[in-house]
Amino acid sequence: MNTKLEQWLAHARTPETRTRIRRLAVLERIFHVLGVVGVCAFVVMLAASWYITVSGESPWWIWFLDIGVLLASIFPYFVTLARLETAMYADGEESVGTITSVVLDPYNVSDSETSYDITITAEHPEGGHIRRVTSVPAKPRRGDRVRFRHNTRRRDDLHDILYIGFEDNDPEVRS
Repeated sequence: MNTKLEQWLAHARTPETRTRIRRLAVLERIFHVLGVVGVCAFVVMLAASWYITVSGESPWWIWFLDIGVLLASIFPYFVTLARLETAMYADGEESVGTITSVVLDPYNVSDSETSYDITITAEHPEGGHIRRVTSVPAKPRRGDRVRFRHNTRRRDDLHDILYIGFEDNDPEVRS
């Protein structure tokens, strides 16, 4: 078992959550391998489809088959990854914090879609403040309220966050 998974299992408070995290971690590894095999099969099928199309004997459905193989191989991986992330924070605490910093994501690889790195500060019920950092696609403003889940109460465990959403979901109020 890897160290990161062991850390998440240590944060889980119930045996059911630990079992679910272990099961989803195994499924994530299996679907990752199947996804890589599926992408390789997609590339081979794409080349074969192109050759069959050039030779003039191509059935109309061959390109849909190629896309279907690709989607069928990677879709389970992403679904399992999302469920694993949710399971990792299942026993965590939910907090509402205020955005204290908004920065345009410098590592954004997409030209069409911008994302923003935000720093959130929340008051913890047992006293003190906690800070978390995450990335969001919508342009937030400083002072907006954000709901999130976290497993630790350490003040500067910046990446211990599962972003849930803005406290005020009315986009007209936020823009």
